[in-house]
Amino acid sequence: MVPYSTKGSARPDVYDVLSGVVYDYKYVKNPGLGIPYRQQNNNLRNLPYVTNQIEINPKL
Repeated sequence: MVPYSTKGSARPDVYDVLSGVVYDYKYVKNPGLGIPYRQQNNNLRNLPYVTNQIEINPKL
């Protein structure tokens, strides 16, 4: 595990290395806003293979 805020790192909630899908869990009152642009770019720059990024909104 990489320490938080390490330069050149990404810490996705779930990363499927076989399919390249990043799953990001958002526990918010108003879901559906998507993964922030900055976070998506960070994942693309620092993970080896990203095909898709999906926001997951569990019911509160």
